[in-house]
Parts: sequence; C-alpha cells; structure tokens
Amino acid sequence: MEWHLNDKVDECVYVLNEEIYSDSEKELAALIEDYPPLDYLSDGNTIVIRLFQCEIWNSQEQDRPTDDNGEYINPLINDIRAKVNKRTQLIGQIKL
Repeated sequence: MEWHLNDKVDECVYVLNEEIYSDSEKELAALIEDYPPLDYLSDGNTIVIRLFQCEIWNSQEQDRPTDDNGEYINPLINDIRAKVNKRTQLIGQIKL
C-alpha cells in the first residue's frame, strides 16, 4: 500500500470530523467530541473508513467515479463527504 494514501485518508478523516463538529449544535458537539463519527483502520494492505464504526469506504473496493484513463475524478475527501451525507440521510429515516 502506498503511504500517500494513508496520509490522504488521515487528512480526510480529520478534516471531515472537524467540519461535522464545528457545524454541530451543543448536544451533538458534546457527543462527537468524545466519539468522533469518522475513523479509519488499516491492516497494512487495506484501509477502511468508518462512520460510527460502519464501513463506508474500502481502499481495495473503491467505487469512486473515474475518467477514461482510470483516474479518480474527485478528490477522496469529496467522495467520502458524499458517502457520509448519503449514510446520514438514511439514518435520519429511522423513526421509533
């Protein structure tokens, strides 16, 4: 695995957690300050980004849009942001 991908994932998770925290109301901000919504794991071969401990992205099974040359169209952070938004919309549908 290339180290620069690890660095990109680390930065992506950090920046998105900061965005989520800074845009949160007081009660949510207090919760996610202790339990950041995004984290990532790596076994040395694969990196997994998780939202509240549920996998949303996997470096071995990337489903990101590519151009005709196979290059990713968007920066990783944009694709992860879209995945987070999609998951939070789904979670918002839960009613008890």
